[in-house]
Amino acid sequence: STGRDVVAWCFDKSNGSVLWKRNIPGRYATKMSAPFGDASSPAAVSDGDRVWFLNPTGRLVCLDLDGQLFWERDVTSVSRTRPVLCEDKLIIHRQVYLPNEEGTFSHEHQHAGKDQWTQLQAIDATTGDRVWISECGANMGCVPLIQRLSDGTAVLGVGRGGAGGG
Repeated sequence: STGRDVVAWCFDKSNGSVLWKRNIPGRYATKMSAPFGDASSPAAVSDGDRVWFLNPTGRLVCLDLDGQLFWERDVTSVSRTRPVLCEDKLIIHRQVYLPNEEGTFSHEHQHAGKDQWTQLQAIDATTGDRVWISECGANMGCVPLIQRLSDGTAVLGVGRGGAGGG
């Protein structure tokens, strides 16, 4: 089966009661219970004042801790990832082509040019505006690892690859 919408929930950590919930609609269907994740799999990200939810079937939202909307953006990402917060930027995957009607990604794009690659993108956490797109491709299943160089510069480590012979 396929699905497109997810619900964001906020619970009281002391007693488990529901504080609020919010529907996050998607634009296209993705396979439910897929081997690498589905539309509900990305965990929320918070900085203690705001919380971001990614519905990889088309919507990224920024809420305050009371569930009030700051901003929302249509994005095409993938369900095999989660947002990473780094220096007031959300790092998420950028997917150009959509899954097929069964909610899976076919191999028809395996030789696509760079403009069709799955890449990382940085979204301004305050405004929702795109800040940059990576030059290299990124595996749909990778989670960027934030590290700091000796001079304090933040860098992202990311794996690439896929099925191969041999």
